[in-house]
This record gives sequence, structure tokens and C-alpha cells, in this order.
Amino acid sequence: MRILLLLLLLSRLATAATLTVQLQPRWGRAALKLDAPGLKNAAGNELSVTRLAMLLSHAQLQRTDGSWIGAADWVAYVDAGQSQRLSFSLTGIPAGLYQALRFDIGLDEKTDRAAPSQRPAAHPLHPDVNGLHWSWRGQYVFLALEGRYLQADAQVGGYSYHLAGQACRSTVLVPAQMDMSRDQLLTLGWDVEQIFRATHRIDLHAADSTHSAEQDELALMLADNAVQAFTILQLQPAPQAAPQPVDAKSADLQLPALLKARVPAHFPQVQFPADNPLTPAGVALGKQLFHDPRPL
Repeated sequence: MRILLLLLLLSRLATAATLTVQLQPRWGRAALKLDAPGLKNAAGNELSVTRLAMLLSHAQLQRTDGSWIGAADWVAYVDAGQSQRLSFSLTGIPAGLYQALRFDIGLDEKTDRAAPSQRPAAHPLHPDVNGLHWSWRGQYVFLALEGRYLQADAQVGGYSYHLAGQACRSTVLVPAQMDMSRDQLLTLGWDVEQIFRATHRIDLHAADSTHSAEQDELALMLADNAVQAFTILQLQPAPQAAPQPVDAKSADLQLPALLKARVPAHFPQVQFPADNPLTPAGVALGKQLFHDPRPL
């Protein structure tokens, strides 16, 4: 019975996959370069982008039967100015076929209003990490789009679009056929030009700032546009990490310790055979054989 429980646990761990989503900031078909002048939006404004950042939450995957799965407490911070902040991951996905990904730009009311001081230092919602918390309003900026533009008097001015509050919380839906029998890498284009033009044409000469006050029509138009700024560029199996050398003397201690941390306390403890210890290399081989697509 103990061996059966162990095999079931290993099977579950081995078949759980990770979806990594990589964002590529763009302006139309070209890569977006922050601080670079010469961009022109649909209203004819000449501009640059100096900051582009978002807080995301409630990522979910849709099964082919229409049901959705996801972690309710999932959040991510993405920033076009930080290469390490241009991707996020969904882990522990049960193996199977999925047909869509969705996530919110913004946070639910409870999370948005929670004290930021309760977050660990490296948490995506820690103010020192994202710089998007308005202490004076007690909530977060969901999307920050800032830059410079050529004013009507030919002088260079600045624009600042900050979306916040539940009225500006919006959901991105990405239809994508994904086989999560193994880890996948999904690359999405993040097109800033669409934030200026997707449904509503944004004219900087008419309004060059918003801080999402109640009934702020500009903020609502920007939120409508923002969810349409994402397109699929590529979906492919995630690169496999090179196997790490295993110290034979300590291999039999590493994996049992890992399993002990994951096995619930009410499960019986597993006794590993002394002449055939459970090792990371052995589990990796078993996973490789389990997912081998070649017929027997």
C-alpha cells in the first residue's frame, strides 16, 4: 500500500506541467524601445514610451470541456523596463488539453485594498518591487503607461496614464490550443499601439493624464483598449533544463527529503529499500520514459 501511494504521488508530481508566458513589448510590428522618440499613434501624436507596467491576477486555463482551473491567489508584476519582469508562470497544471488562457489586468477589491506591508519583501505586490501602490488612495495602479509627446505648441510634454480601481479591472482572453502533457512556452506580443487605438482612439492633445477618478471616461477607454493589446506570437514546448550531476553518496537523501515535505502527514511513511534507493536521477528517467511518445 505504501509503495502504491508513493507511485501515485510521483505520478501526480511528474505529470504536473508549467506554462510560462513570455511578453514581448511592441509598437505595431516592431519591438518597443523605451525612451525612443518617433512613435506615432492613430491620432497623429508623436510620442515615446518611458514606462509600461502592469499588475496581473486570477490567471486561469480553460479545459476543452469549457471548465476553468487556476489559483485564486495568483498575482504577477510585469514591467517592460525590466527584462526579468517580462514573463510569468502557471505551475502545477494537470496534464491535458486546454483551449484558452485568461488573466486580469488588475486586482480584486480585497487584494487591492489589503495593506501592502503584509507582503514579503520579494512579493509582486510589495511596493518596493512594483512601485505601483498609491498610499494616498490605499490601492494599486493596475496599469502604468507614461512617456513624452510633442505638444501642439511644438514643445515636448509628458503624459501619464494610470489605471486603478475596480472599474478599470479588465480580463485578457487568449484562445490557444495547448497540450499540457509537458511544459509549454507561450510568447505573447504586448502591443502598446493598441492601447492608444484598439477600440477608442486616444488623443494626447485632448488629455495627457488620468488617475482613474470615478466616472473617468478616459481611464475606462484605456482599460477597454488594454485587454486587446495581446496577440499570440508563438507556442512551443519549453526548453528542457540540462540534467544536473547527482552525487551518488547523497542522492538517496535528496529526493526522500523532498517527498517528505510534500506528502501529507496522514499518509503512511515510505520505507525505501536499502539496495535500490529512490534518487532524482531515477525519477527523471521514469518521467522521461513515461512521456516517451514512441509506441511500445
